Amino acid sequence: MASLAEAFRLDGKVAIIAGVGDTNSRHMALALAEAGADLALVARTATAIEPLADEIRAMGRHALAIRADLTDRPQVDALAQQVRRELGRIDILFNHAGSGGAAKPVIDYEDDEWRAVFAGNLDLVFFATRAVARIMIEQGDGGVIVNTSSTASRMTPPMVAPYAVAKAGVNHLTRCLAAELAPHGIRVNAILLGTFENAGPFLNDMSPGFGDWWLRETPLGRWGGASESAGAALYLASPASSYVTGSILSVTGGIAAAG
Repeated sequence: MASLAEAFRLDGKVAIIAGVGDTNSRHMALALAEAGADLALVARTATAIEPLADEIRAMGRHALAIRADLTDRPQVDALAQQVRRELGRIDILFNHAGSGGAAKPVIDYEDDEWRAVFAGNLDLVFFATRAVARIMIEQGDGGVIVNTSSTASRMTPPMVAPYAVAKAGVNHLTRCLAAELAPHGIRVNAILLGTFENAGPFLNDMSPGFGDWWLRETPLGRWGGASESAGAALYLASPASSYVTGSILSVTGGIAAAG
């Protein structure tokens, strides 16, 4: 039987981080690389991925830096094939990309703004999962898909209804995919993120005093640190969570409304 420490190892695995650009994605990628995985980093701009790819290569791992618009289905299909071609296989997919949209009442949203929020949070999860799951099924030895959701998906935050609804869709898509892909040995889970460092000003811009309220409602009494999502990411990606699928893992500081 493997030791507990060995259960968190990812040697020989290839992971895609679809949506690199914030501190959470950076620390998730570094955690997977430290555990032995090779990585493909995907973002719209080279500046978001090239330095991180260099850092991972310095750890002795392979790293691809791929520029792609994850809301564009042909680009997503192409990047999945590129990763398999250049790194040999795909074992892990992190759907981390997301877009908040404008902070304003839902009655003021235009049709194209509504659709853009869903494209930037829900559609891209579908596109990437479909492309990668097809490859995982062909490989025949299972895989792991982890989606990033938000505390907003379980709340009714002011001024961001489209974002909250789209992330709620990510939660349920996660559960549906877990049931559908389980016969292929593919586990699908989500990380429900709370608010992390420097979130207060952003929340207060959405609605005056909202950031202060959020902090008061968080039992741990602070914002999340830059690296505090990495442990959850490694757990869900690794064999340590081999009997976990269809779960929404809350990393929120315990905020009651997040469940």
